[in-house]
Amino acid sequence: MRKKNIYIEITPFFPTEDSFRGAYIYDQVQALQRTGRFEEVYILRPASIFGRKLYYEYGGVRVFHFPCLESPSYLLNGIFDSINKWLFRRWWKRNGWKATEVTVAHAHVSTLAIYPLEIKKMNTLVTTVIQHHDLDPYTIRNGRWADKKWNLLFRTQRNIRVFNQIDHHICVSEKVKESLLAFPQPRTGECYDSYLQQLQRLQEQQVRKAVIKRVSVLYNGVDSNKFYPERKEKNGLFKIGCIANFVELKGHHTLLEACRLLIHDRGMTHIRLSLVGSGILLDSCKEYVRRNNLTPYISFEQEVQHSELCNYYNSLDLFVLPSFFEGFGCVFTEAAACGIPFITCANQGVEDYIFPGERDKWLCPVNDSLQLANLIGQYIEKPLAQKLVHSWDIDILITDYLNKLEV
Repeated sequence: MRKKNIYIEITPFFPTEDSFRGAYIYDQVQALQRTGRFEEVYILRPASIFGRKLYYEYGGVRVFHFPCLESPSYLLNGIFDSINKWLFRRWWKRNGWKATEVTVAHAHVSTLAIYPLEIKKMNTLVTTVIQHHDLDPYTIRNGRWADKKWNLLFRTQRNIRVFNQIDHHICVSEKVKESLLAFPQPRTGECYDSYLQQLQRLQEQQVRKAVIKRVSVLYNGVDSNKFYPERKEKNGLFKIGCIANFVELKGHHTLLEACRLLIHDRGMTHIRLSLVGSGILLDSCKEYVRRNNLTPYISFEQEVQHSELCNYYNSLDLFVLPSFFEGFGCVFTEAAACGIPFITCANQGVEDYIFPGERDKWLCPVNDSLQLANLIGQYIEKPLAQKLVHSWDIDILITDYLNKLEV
């Protein structure tokens, strides 16, 4: 009997009927299916050993839950690896899975990197992959006790051991790749204090570097059947949009201050800004808007369903997200696919896409509301097409990735 050719993605994020979180991974799976290189592409999701184990199908993709133990607030994250590997192998065998049918085992986030390695133990021909989405690929910032030296060292050393065994690391940008390879040193130009302080603690402990076998870049692509330009009616307003969780590193207050400068100081009262998302800083942003008499110009909106995002982007004239610790950000390529230019902070993942000669038009320094206001104002007064140096088409990007993977 001919051997099957299965691609497995192991991820904590994947859409359900009630939530579209992880939609970019769904698009990735669909692109993998369209290549025709694999007979099946499956999603495996970790689930609590105390919960009900579910199987479901979403948009033609089969999703399977497997049992695991999770550390509370990333405390000594990885301490349950031995138990979780045993649970996984037992689940695997009980459900009749065959490692000999698997070609690629691909994990998202460092915690789940042990599972491709378990599949490879059952079939040494499997190619193991881990995808890094964040400028903190070793996950040293997360959790309530992240800055405790004993916790930091345990988690770091665990990830180094696991990363050393992975066949192929893929990063969502060159900046993430640089962070992965520079660790425990910072990448060039890193400015996020929270991350730099953690790295400094590790350098003081003389933590060794991981030995990364192979690494390449796979940008967060866009399904052009879901994101595309649409003609819109002009009504004299200039609409700016932003989609992001309201947390410090997304730079919402920088954007709000830039809009205040443009509207109140420069008289650009035709500007309208819509902010989409939720998070701990939402209330403080609303208070800023109220206190600075910006309510007629700035609106806060609930999360937009993934199926409605194309309409949202096409309602805009400009997308702005001045985040300063951004591995890439699907929102940028989604906006670009809809023909909407974007502005963000320099030295972030999506900078890879900006034409080198035009970086001063689309990239501003971190936390610099005045320069951000200048960039937005310049674009309003003299709109220009945004030149991008890479494709956003997910089919092109996935094909290039598989060629590098050599499968």
